[in-house]
Amino acid sequence: MYRRDWCGIICEVIVPIVMVLVGLHFAGSASKLSQSPPRFQSTGSLPNPQRIVMNSNPVNITGNDDVPSSEIFGNLPNATSAF
Repeated sequence: MYRRDWCGIICEVIVPIVMVLVGLHFAGSASKLSQSPPRFQSTGSLPNPQRIVMNSNPVNITGNDDVPSSEIFGNLPNATSAF
């Protein structure tokens, strides 16, 4: 059966071996990459004070049981100065 089926031999033996070799090459070349230096990030580059702007009314009104956003914001910590 294998003497007549060259396509089967190529697809079942040769192609998987080639794919494994290509994968090993990629895995070996990834270790040659250098890591970039760390970058310092702080909130000092952002304008002060940091305030979150949110809509005070529900966007999708589905019924009478909708809670206004201002009521939700009032229950958050530091709600008087954050919003």
